[in-house]
Amino acid sequence: MRFASRAASVALRPGTLWSEANSGTNAIGTAILQGSGVVVRGGEHFHAPHHILCCAAMPIFNPRGAMIGVLDLTSPAAQAHPHTLGLVEMAVSQIEHRQFDHDFDGADVMVISREADLLGTAREGVLVFEGQKLVAASRSGLSLTGLDYSALGQLSDEDIFRERVSRAPGDISLRGRANGRLTARFRPCRPRMVRGARLAPASVSLIHDTAFSQGLHRGLTWREAGLNLLISGPAGTGKTTLAEAIHAAAAPHMPLLRLDCARDTAQTLADSLGAAEHAMSGTEGVTLLIEEIAALSSPLQVRLAALLEQSSPGRHCFVATMLHPSETATVSGALRPDLHYALAQGRIDLAPLCTRTDLGETLQAWLAPSHSVEDEALEALLAHDWPGNLRELSSVLRAMVALSGTQTRLTWACLPAYLQRTS
Repeated sequence: MRFASRAASVALRPGTLWSEANSGTNAIGTAILQGSGVVVRGGEHFHAPHHILCCAAMPIFNPRGAMIGVLDLTSPAAQAHPHTLGLVEMAVSQIEHRQFDHDFDGADVMVISREADLLGTAREGVLVFEGQKLVAASRSGLSLTGLDYSALGQLSDEDIFRERVSRAPGDISLRGRANGRLTARFRPCRPRMVRGARLAPASVSLIHDTAFSQGLHRGLTWREAGLNLLISGPAGTGKTTLAEAIHAAAAPHMPLLRLDCARDTAQTLADSLGAAEHAMSGTEGVTLLIEEIAALSSPLQVRLAALLEQSSPGRHCFVATMLHPSETATVSGALRPDLHYALAQGRIDLAPLCTRTDLGETLQAWLAPSHSVEDEALEALLAHDWPGNLRELSSVLRAMVALSGTQTRLTWACLPAYLQRTS
């Protein structure tokens, strides 16, 4: 715990930007830049406060060769262990191996190793073929065959092993391009699943929701003008989802940092705000999402207001959400007036579902295009006042879809009991 506190004091905490451009030489940034594992010890760090750290980091790749994260293990520089990077590499290997458990239905998944006893363990290599073409692979699979990710989509099994490979069950002995004989085996083929009726993903459904799409359009316009945003609305109206969609559309290259003022402890919020202050002192732009800002303590509101004042206009973006209209929170003292005016340069108010006149269109937007609701069930849904707003609507429709099985029309029988009683 003592080292964790010291490390947090030099920005080793959630939300900190560790790119080389922002933090100089460090294990995370260098691993991203090199695409391989690295150890940075003590004084090898660029910034002097980081000299107390010894960091080992390894990038994590998905089966298609895209970097999706970095695993870092940090210890006191004075107690550096010579095998730290080996432990990190072992953990990353297991993470990457687990990614092949899903998403390859219908493809031919080959596992390979120099030793047959290692097949079926995380130390095996994995190659995925669609037809004869190599489309995905683990790093260990590529290493065993003398390849790299550039081979994906380019080589066939015959190119790799100099022979057409049988898909028959059982172990196969193959000649590798650079590593002698290999033992290979194909995992049992899993047929592609044919699914019945389903709910469209929330992100897709909301894009087709009239109120959400209007808010998204306004938010993007204000965001591109370099303005801060304040989004208000009752619980379940999609405030956080809207904020995330604006960020993803307007500045996907920028890090998104969060303060969840309603859920996080005071210490966590203070630490997260400190991380945001550190990130915004660097060279990269940052989006800071402050959820339920009226719940933020007065001292932290003072710090946030100072951060807003010091921030260069247009370089960083501040997006805040709150349950009640901002004037109400300002009058009640829950939100500092200066903070309110600094954030509400662009303001979006999301109405409760019960006040909207487009509920029928909203219901259909949450369903897959091929599905609909029968008239009797639709009347019950339209008559409900939806105190949980879009969150409740999503839950109800998901339950109805599950009960409908493969049917494309949702009936009265699929309604939750409480909606049947109140209709």
